[in-house]
Amino acid sequence: MKLLQIITLTLTFIILLFCTSAYAYFSDGRHGPVNGFTDGSLSSKVHIQLSEKNVLHINAKTRNDAMFAQGLLTAEMRLWQGKIEIL
Repeated sequence: MKLLQIITLTLTFIILLFCTSAYAYFSDGRHGPVNGFTDGSLSSKVHIQLSEKNVLHINAKTRNDAMFAQGLLTAEMRLWQGKIEIL
């Protein structure tokens, strides 16, 4: 029983280490945008701020612009997950 606990803890540690390393490698050190941006699909400039707790704050003139920016940022911030699944 003791051996099984040691093996389980060791595997858990290895998996956690792998996931942390993969995140650091594939995220390119970025933690989301902090400046505003414009895109051809937007009707006006969208301002984005990232709080200290990594919460995005999106300010846009229209709801469509805010939703577009949220989708774009979510995809960008989760891109590393898609890269891992390809492996």
